[in-house]
Amino acid sequence: MSKSVFGLGRDLCSIPAPMAGCEPKLDSSTEEVIKRLEECERWLKDTEFELEVWDAQELFSSGNIEATRLKLALLPTRETLLDGLINKLKNKSVYKTLVRIRDGSIENNFEYLKGLFSLGTHISIECSQGRKEYGLLLPLVFEKIGEVLFVN
Repeated sequence: MSKSVFGLGRDLCSIPAPMAGCEPKLDSSTEEVIKRLEECERWLKDTEFELEVWDAQELFSSGNIEATRLKLALLPTRETLLDGLINKLKNKSVYKTLVRIRDGSIENNFEYLKGLFSLGTHISIECSQGRKEYGLLLPLVFEKIGEVLFVN
């Protein structure tokens, strides 16, 4: 059984919600650590980074927030994964579009969407080839697609 961020051996969905007004008050820094740890638990499970995530969980469970933050800083971020994936695609037709998306220089929504859908495809390819850490990028891609479809 895998341990959750709170080391309870079950996922957060199975924990009953506290009564209204009894929620523990967390500072924004601790909330960021929890969010990042949960993200890493989900997307870095069964990757080469799994042991580091486990160590971060243990540090968090022991109440050592700063050590947890430092451990999490060693794990790949969306930014490093995105840059790495874009560089991997240098010889693909989508490369120029992705660089323009990253640099914020695309103004045409359809070209932007085309690049995002292609990026999603390449993320799926990486994940299916055993590099599941690229799954960290999927929520970002879906968020950006949603922004174009529903905000603009």
